[in-house]
Amino acid sequence: MVIVLAVEKWRHYLLGHRFVVYTDQKALRHILEQREVIPEIHKWLMKLMGFVFQIFYRAGPENKAADALSRIPIETQLNIITVHSILDVAVVEKEVQADDKLKDIFEKLLVDPGCMPRYSVRQGRLFYKG
Repeated sequence: MVIVLAVEKWRHYLLGHRFVVYTDQKALRHILEQREVIPEIHKWLMKLMGFVFQIFYRAGPENKAADALSRIPIETQLNIITVHSILDVAVVEKEVQADDKLKDIFEKLLVDPGCMPRYSVRQGRLFYKG
């Protein structure tokens, strides 16, 4: 329901003020007065709680601004960003072999895989769990 989206967007201006909603849907005039509603509408009504407003019906041709805005075609644009790998695996492997501490951990795990629970060796590579 567009009313819910609009009220949520302008929430900081509308809270604490009385306002009027004009709609071209006759059924919405009485939505606040219904006793039993389906769960989806109930969820919308819960979002509108705390606001003081009235809903008035205005036929589409009489509500020229909304009618014109609803007829504007929406252009969609898809933006894609490609990110190249930040780390080169070969460089990381070379640095692990050059680091004495990591080299020591790697060699210990080759002898006893369970000796350091936060580390593991898979496919000849050292991994840290955490």
